[in-house]
Amino acid sequence: MRFRKPLAFSHAIAATFSGVETASPSAIRDLQEHRLSVQLDYLAARSAFYRRRFHAANIDVSRIRTIEDLARVPFTTKQDLRDSLAGMPPLGEHLAASLEDVVQIQASSGTTGSPSYVGLTEADVLAWQEMTARALFACGMRPGDLVLHGFSMSKGFVGGIPIFQAIQYLGARDIPIGADGGFDRLLIACRDLRPRCIVGTPNFLLFLAEKAKELAGVEAAELGVECLIVGGEPGGGIPAVRQAIEQRWNATCRELMGGHRSGVHLLGREQRRRRHVHGRARSYPG
Repeated sequence: MRFRKPLAFSHAIAATFSGVETASPSAIRDLQEHRLSVQLDYLAARSAFYRRRFHAANIDVSRIRTIEDLARVPFTTKQDLRDSLAGMPPLGEHLAASLEDVVQIQASSGTTGSPSYVGLTEADVLAWQEMTARALFACGMRPGDLVLHGFSMSKGFVGGIPIFQAIQYLGARDIPIGADGGFDRLLIACRDLRPRCIVGTPNFLLFLAEKAKELAGVEAAELGVECLIVGGEPGGGIPAVRQAIEQRWNATCRELMGGHRSGVHLLGREQRRRRHVHGRARSYPG
């Protein structure tokens, strides 16, 4: 697995992290439909779970080749995946790779029931790094940046190790203290190392700002942070919350989102410039 994308620093002054983001609509559609056929063929060959679902819906995957054809494919619901996990623990009947190829397991928060688990192959981890790096780049992070990690680093949380890996892949440097390392250590590191970016949940970053004077000796706005990237809970997309974060830190605040089944995708906002960036990516088994 790669720690850093080859030629990552060539993106330092680029408009996007990947050329596909500025490709023509026809080129993107061709890519999407090619990957759709690869994905469906892979599932039909490797997953008994999806073969049963295709058969029940009377679907011949060889005839699903366009975006419009997707309307014929039934949704896979959260309950479907829970049933699959219960039927074949630990990773469910829908696992489409051998356990020997699984190198990482991610978990949901479990807020609506037992946590759900997803196994990732090396190809999946690389795909997550690529699409998460695109999201972070669109939110303002750049190769060479120093980044303070304020998301939890424990519990199999997507904001932990996957974000850490993506920051490295992008070409930035992560300070992996995490929320679980303690707000005092985070603020002392912020004072001593002066990161350009902080990643974390919106309410936690507001809490850090409240404690900055007490623990770092200066207000959060004086710590030199320029870019705050939030997610993991509502807040970054709420104007009043975002404005409060930006005022306390004197920095821009953008929001990203994701989940343990799909990795991190993007709803990036830069309010000060009145510019909105929306993006989406998926990982495909390799």
